[in-house]
Amino acid sequence: MRARALVAAVGMLALLGSIVGSTHRATVEGAWQSSATTSAEISASVLPRPAFTTCKVNFNTLLGVNSLDLGWTSSQEGGQLVEFTRGSMVTTDTVRIVQGPYSDGRYSYTANYPSANLLGLLGLSNILGSTSTIRIYSTAGSEWRSEPAARTLVINLLGLGYSCN
Repeated sequence: MRARALVAAVGMLALLGSIVGSTHRATVEGAWQSSATTSAEISASVLPRPAFTTCKVNFNTLLGVNSLDLGWTSSQEGGQLVEFTRGSMVTTDTVRIVQGPYSDGRYSYTANYPSANLLGLLGLSNILGSTSTIRIYSTAGSEWRSEPAARTLVINLLGLGYSCN
């Protein structure tokens, strides 16, 4: 019986010595998993593409380009953006857009840009002529845009005529 007590005491001292003398701490990670699952159906919507109805340059006999009238329709109420591109310059506008009546499933929109605005937006020159791209988008928030309705506006040399195709 003494031998057993002696072996047990020596074993306890050895175990205690290894615990007290050890400076290494083990890192332990824990995690849990759940077998619960869920599902959801997600669908993305597409913003409606506007359709041009008007792109007209108004001329003044003495001063050349007087203003630009744009018109379009969209099945989306509100959220429209006009973008002008000339070379590497891109300018957008939402302020001059006026929403008109709803008819046949579409809203009508117009925007008028007097020559003073055109010079700032497009850099139009009545003397040298210019070419610009006009794009109209339906928008949602600040990042979502539809496919654009687009036209190329060409002001001829000396402001003698235009095309908007």
